[in-house]
Amino acid sequence: MYLSLLSLHNTYFMVGLILKIRKSLEKGAFLSQKKNFLRNTIQETYIRKNEV
Repeated sequence: MYLSLLSLHNTYFMVGLILKIRKSLEKGAFLSQKKNFLRNTIQETYIRKNEV
């Protein structure tokens, strides 16, 4: 009984860890997308300024 409870707890712990990692990866990907978008926007405005 105790052993099965322990393995159940470990399973929950692993699932929680995987979900946490996935969430942080998604957050990181979102942030890098945002950063790239900002960088592209800045570059485009800079290029437009130089063309005028």
